[in-house]
Amino acid sequence: MLSMNQELVPCQGTLDTFTVTITNENEANMKKTSTIVAGSSRDRVGSTGFTESSSSITTPNSESKSLGTNKVPGLDGKIDWIIKTVKDIKDETLCLKEIKTVIKEIVREELGSVKQELEELKKMIQEGICGPTEGVKISYSEAVKDKKKENVIMIKPNIQQESEATKKLIREKVDIKTMALGITKLKKGSNDTVIMGCETEEEMKVLKTTVQDKLEEDFQVIESFQRKPKLKIININDEEMKMDDDNLIAAIKRQNRIDTGKDACQIRIIKRINREGREDKRRDRREKNEGSIIMEVDEKTHEMLLKKKKLNIGWKKCPVYNHVNIKKCFKCWGFYHIAKN
Repeated sequence: MLSMNQELVPCQGTLDTFTVTITNENEANMKKTSTIVAGSSRDRVGSTGFTESSSSITTPNSESKSLGTNKVPGLDGKIDWIIKTVKDIKDETLCLKEIKTVIKEIVREELGSVKQELEELKKMIQEGICGPTEGVKISYSEAVKDKKKENVIMIKPNIQQESEATKKLIREKVDIKTMALGITKLKKGSNDTVIMGCETEEEMKVLKTTVQDKLEEDFQVIESFQRKPKLKIININDEEMKMDDDNLIAAIKRQNRIDTGKDACQIRIIKRINREGREDKRRDRREKNEGSIIMEVDEKTHEMLLKKKKLNIGWKKCPVYNHVNIKKCFKCWGFYHIAKN
């Protein structure tokens, strides 16, 4: 108990033991139990609700602790316990995140290794089937450069006659054994024609002269020409579309700095496509008349213009694309032939 000088002094008399219970409102309701302790030496009971002797303490985690000096926790002890619990939970969460990150890295590395092995296996299979491939793309001009030129002639009858009959007549009239050349191709063509091919251009000219002399005027012998690549230029203004072919080609060469020397480039317009402007009600404006052209050019010019991607024509930059013409039959909707064939 406290003395007059506010000092703790031993209390003479019976020993009282207090049990403290903490409520939600953080108020301490004390229950007093009287215990008589024999002997002259007695432990002091404090007015603040704790003893220095053996007592029963209830902790937040419902664990009893027996120490030399036992204290019943108040509000500060409760807060310390909550902080410690939250810290333990946080440490466990961080540990789980670290484990998850490590697992992800391991899985990513394994997937990368599997992908690399699959790519190597795919490459080995392709090399085994198609031979080794370097993966380097070649240009159109390089591919055409290595392509062997066909030296063929086409025999067309002036009168209606089947191709089989024409072939039979050629075999009878032309004695190929007496000529210093070889025939690489002899087949039926479209429109009752017959196609014949030789290895060189000189042999083809000799064969053309011989066939024309033997068959006389009843047949036409025509040299086959090599088809050139085509380009399509779109979004050309109506002013440039009204120009004739020669002036339009000259303007394209000047504006795009294309070599205009003799035999420098071969350009020929083979088709014009005009598009009429239409009103756009949503944008409250009217589109201008624009058109497109399809040009036939040599291999070198074809590659050069495709690299530019856009050509200067008049006041506009017009996109340029590679154009491939595919025959389509509008009778059977098939490809590589037309209805009359």
